Amino acid sequence: MKMHFTRRSFLATLGATAGATLAGKSLLDVDKVFATTSPYVRPNIAGLTLSSQNIQSYIAGIQAMQALPLTDQRSWAYQAAIHGTTMPGMMPDWNTCSHGSFEQNFFWAWHRIYLYWFERIVRSLSGDSTWALPYWDWQTNPTLPSMFQNGGSPTLHATRNAAINNGTGGVGNTTPGVNAAYAQPIFEQSSVPGADQLIQIPHNQVHVMVGGLMGNTLTAAQDPIFFVHHANEDRLWDLWLAQGGLQSDPTSDTTWGSTSFGFFDENANAVSMTPCDVLRAALQLNYMYEGEPAQVNQYCFNPTLCFGSYNVLIDNCIQKPPFYLKEGYGYYGFPVSYDLGQQIYGYLQNPYNTIYLTHYGVTCPTQPGVVWDVYMGLPVGTKPNQDSPYYIGSYGMYGAGIADQPPDGNEPASFGFPVNTAILTALKKLKKGGTIPVTYFPTSLPAVSLHPKQKSTLTIQQAQLTLQTVTPAGKAAKKKSEDRVVAKVMAHH
Repeated sequence: MKMHFTRRSFLATLGATAGATLAGKSLLDVDKVFATTSPYVRPNIAGLTLSSQNIQSYIAGIQAMQALPLTDQRSWAYQAAIHGTTMPGMMPDWNTCSHGSFEQNFFWAWHRIYLYWFERIVRSLSGDSTWALPYWDWQTNPTLPSMFQNGGSPTLHATRNAAINNGTGGVGNTTPGVNAAYAQPIFEQSSVPGADQLIQIPHNQVHVMVGGLMGNTLTAAQDPIFFVHHANEDRLWDLWLAQGGLQSDPTSDTTWGSTSFGFFDENANAVSMTPCDVLRAALQLNYMYEGEPAQVNQYCFNPTLCFGSYNVLIDNCIQKPPFYLKEGYGYYGFPVSYDLGQQIYGYLQNPYNTIYLTHYGVTCPTQPGVVWDVYMGLPVGTKPNQDSPYYIGSYGMYGAGIADQPPDGNEPASFGFPVNTAILTALKKLKKGGTIPVTYFPTSLPAVSLHPKQKSTLTIQQAQLTLQTVTPAGKAAKKKSEDRVVAKVMAHH
């Protein structure tokens, strides 16, 4: 069945392009445009093959984009440069991707807008009016889809880690990172990571593990798997909201909702959208994902009846020099006094409380090329195992904090993990207080490598334990959200 834009989405996003044509194909055949209100369905790539119409249309669209000159805003090179580029000079909307610290909460929204206009360009240039961008569920299927591997389509092939391209290696276990994001009902906040920031942890892991072009924000969108990867990230936004808890987009944040981002449509016209324009994918953008539950519709500047709020207070700070994570295994000690340990026991009696271990001022000179498995409380010298109660998550550097990946690289990264289970397990062995080790084990491809090559030193300026108390809050809630910082390990200058 052919699927086209609804009258509402057509009027909202295409009115400025009325009468336009491309390559002899009318984009605005009104009879066809209004033939159905059914949204496009972005399929799971696991159910597709190289010969599937969807994949063949993606290939045709990419080839048509690659045939266009760089100056054409629909060209493959120009579209990739919107995310990031190493090319000299600066064209409109180049290098505008959003990744990074807690202060940048546009990750989900910016990439949703980017994919939406990219998808329309491919749909137009491929000649397939039914095409929708497929998604790679790397949580369930960590191996690169076969049509992108060696022996698949040359158009879909790219420079990547060898084990990824030959299918012998996968992107690792991303489930802990996804689950941590799902468990966080707050979209954005300051002292601890909100869901928009937490979801970047498995996102980064995929980029680093795939490697090659994908490992650098300035080249990532040159790899055709980039868009399929990010379709899954976009799907996870819908799934986060659909859990039926206190999850809510920051609909009352006027700065977030009104920030505008520029792109180009299938006719090379400049367009712009805000996060408020993309909260309801099916209604506003006319697409949904195969197998997803009913989408949750939220509206800007009209707060939901129930959402999550949180409170925090600084208890104490602990000074420490920066932690330098050089090649190989490394750890630092997080001091926890007897009194603080008792506080933590008390806090975690409340099921609405979560303690996060958050790192700030995280930098490195260039892409380290590894993902670190992070443990809190694992006895020093013990062999790591992700099934251990001390395992808190995995982290890979991508964009923010990497000095040679501007513009995000100009800002130090920050990342954090929920640590309730790990810290309670560690405290059982720390009866009178002491130091809890926070340990980093680098991993890379192939997965069996015991000594992956780390290409640069990671610097962490500060580590902080933060208590988040999440409670239901009604429409009348006016109090600004804060966090309770139960302990810090900071750089001393």
